[in-house]
Amino acid sequence: MMTRPSFSSEGSFAPDKLLYNTDGLRTAELVITDGPYLRGQIVTAAGAAMATGTDGYGILAEDVDASGGDITSVVYTAGEFNENALDFGSSDLATAADDLRAKGIFIRMAQEA
Repeated sequence: MMTRPSFSSEGSFAPDKLLYNTDGLRTAELVITDGPYLRGQIVTAAGAAMATGTDGYGILAEDVDASGGDITSVVYTAGEFNENALDFGSSDLATAADDLRAKGIFIRMAQEA
């Protein structure tokens, strides 16, 4: 007897303009200790929002809310990203961009987010 394939929804994907280019894109897991944060938030290695412009570690690849407890999430640690889709918090854009560039994260002005 042949069975029919079954399809179900595992969630949804809404395209955004966070990624400028996928060449050289690298990811890592990071424990997020605060939130809620949206995809595109620049975070520190300690899992909180970037505060000084020189403490950025990566860019959240997904929305995450760790206000109820720590959550492991995926962050981009290298690649090219659209400036308009990033959340720099209160950090100065020029300072943050210089610091992130040294870590392999390149900020490009490409298009509206």
